[in-house]
Amino acid sequence: ISRWNVGLLLCLLLLFFLLFFFSSRRRHTRFTSDWSSDVCSSDLVPILDFGSQYAQLIARRVREAGVLSILVAPDISIDQLKVIKPRGVILSGGPASVYDKGAPRCDPRIFELNVPILGICYGMQLACQLLGAEVRRASHHEYGRADLVVRDDTDLLVNIESQSAVWMSHGDQIVDLPDDFVSLASTTTCPCAAVRHCKRSFYGVQFHPEVTHTQHGVDILGNFLFSICRCDGSWKMSDFLEAEIKRVRQVVGDARVVCGLSGGVDSAVTAALLQRAIGEQQIRRRHTSELQSLVNLVCRLRLEKKTKHTTHVSPIIAIPF
Repeated sequence: ISRWNVGLLLCLLLLFFLLFFFSSRRRHTRFTSDWSSDVCSSDLVPILDFGSQYAQLIARRVREAGVLSILVAPDISIDQLKVIKPRGVILSGGPASVYDKGAPRCDPRIFELNVPILGICYGMQLACQLLGAEVRRASHHEYGRADLVVRDDTDLLVNIESQSAVWMSHGDQIVDLPDDFVSLASTTTCPCAAVRHCKRSFYGVQFHPEVTHTQHGVDILGNFLFSICRCDGSWKMSDFLEAEIKRVRQVVGDARVVCGLSGGVDSAVTAALLQRAIGEQQIRRRHTSELQSLVNLVCRLRLEKKTKHTTHVSPIIAIPF
């Protein structure tokens, strides 16, 4: 085996490792110093993503309501959250159990942000546990449609029908609610289907308001965003597009970018955004079936970067698969 083949094999292995590493993190927004100026001008409600299959859908529902929402890792620091000045925070659902070893957790100081927090499913259980409630495996698992009975129709459940359909997906539930909590609604097998903390601005729902199966889910999210968080609902996706175009131009400068185009939604949007932002500064858009040629191109460009008169290749190499 020639040295060139060994080198190429190592490059491929490194590339696949980087793709695996970043693909597991790309659904979460990475915070950099240039985020504060672009994001803080809008009402922002970040979603701490605990691995929910509906996390992207929660973000979509919030954006459709006219409020900017981004997915962030559950272990995001409080300092990072303070920088973006959120109007509220949403804790997503997730497949883990809060009492399991290694289950994802957020910083308990999140309540010190003094902004409204909405916990959904796992997010509700985790927040309630942090605030003194006990979570156990339920004797009756709920998956699918359930009938919600509203006990307290103020704040989160204002203008919600006294009985309506919701979508459940959980095997654990809160079994011991401290005196600082109030149960807002229940189902046949879940006495704490929605809760509110009396001293902190925390609300939780065991069901999923983001899915269409929940009859008044959009209204419940709207109550949280507008009545509780006081968002104005003026954000538009076009605002985010312009901010991202500006940010890409600042990061890239006069460098060039390699974009791998698979034909899927993620890479197509990435390619379109780069085209809008930097135009012909993209070296080329290559289909992922030409991965070996792309690796050769990147290796050659990195080698040329060491020469004196070559064009610098930006560290932004967009290769979403």
